[in-house]
Amino acid sequence: MAVWWVLFQKEFRLTRLFWIVNLLVLLTIGIGGIYLANSSHSGIASLSLFVLIIWHHFYLLAYLLFNLYEEEIHGSLWLQSPQSGWILLSAKFFAGVILMFLSLLLTFTFFWTTLHFDFSTTNNNSFLAVTTQLFKQHAIELFIFIPFRSLLLASLGFLFYFIGNLLRDKLKAWRWTFILVLFVSCLLLIRLLHGISTANPIFHFGSINLLDVTKIISTELAPNSPFLHLFQNIFGQPLYWSDLLYGLLLTIACFFTVGWMLDRKVEV
Repeated sequence: MAVWWVLFQKEFRLTRLFWIVNLLVLLTIGIGGIYLANSSHSGIASLSLFVLIIWHHFYLLAYLLFNLYEEEIHGSLWLQSPQSGWILLSAKFFAGVILMFLSLLLTFTFFWTTLHFDFSTTNNNSFLAVTTQLFKQHAIELFIFIPFRSLLLASLGFLFYFIGNLLRDKLKAWRWTFILVLFVSCLLLIRLLHGISTANPIFHFGSINLLDVTKIISTELAPNSPFLHLFQNIFGQPLYWSDLLYGLLLTIACFFTVGWMLDRKVEV
C-alpha cells in the first residue's frame, strides 16, 4: 500500500501542468462568466460553462494521454518498476478520476451561479425555474454517467494506445491514425449495437425516469432556447442502468488487458 501511495502522489506531480492549466482556464471562464452574466443577462456565460461540463466526457482521456506523454519525456521509467501493471495503472486512473470529479464539481458550481445571474430577471423567472428543475432531475447523469463515460472513453483510448505502440515498428508514421481509427470504429460499433431494436431486451433494461426535456422545450416557457436544445442533444436520450453495467464490464476488460500488456513490458 505504501508503494501504491507513492505512485499515486507521483501522478499529481507528473501531470501538474495539465491540471493547473485546466484549473486556470476554468477559473478564468468561471469568474468572467459570473461577471458577464451579472451585467448582461445574455445567457452566453452559462452556455459556455455548460459546454465545459460536456468537456468532462473527455477529461480523463486527455489527462491520461498527457500523462503518457510526460512518461515518454522522462524515459518511461514506470515500465521498469517491479510493481504489477495493474498497480501502476490504478494509480494513474485513480488520480485522474479524482482530478476529473474536482474539476466537474467546480465547473458545475460556476455554471449554477452564472445560470442564476443570467436568468434572474423578472422575465426569465419561469425559464430559471424550469432549468433548475431539469438539472436537479438530471444530477444523476451529471455526477454518475458523465464521469463513467469519461472512464470508459479513457479505458478504450488507453487500450488502443498500447495496441498502436505494440505495432509501432510496422505502422511507423501511421501509428496515431491507426489508433484514432480503432477508437472511432469502436465507438461507432457500440452506438450501432445500442441502436438495434431487436437487442433492446439485452442492452436497454433498468430504465431511469427523468424529466422529459422535449416536453419542456415545446412549452411557452422556453421557446427556441439554444441552451435547452443543447441540453436535449446531450441529455435528452433515455438512460438505462444497463449502460452502466455493460460499460463497466468493458472498462474492466480494457483495464486488465492493458495491465497484462504492461506486465509484458509493452513500450510506451
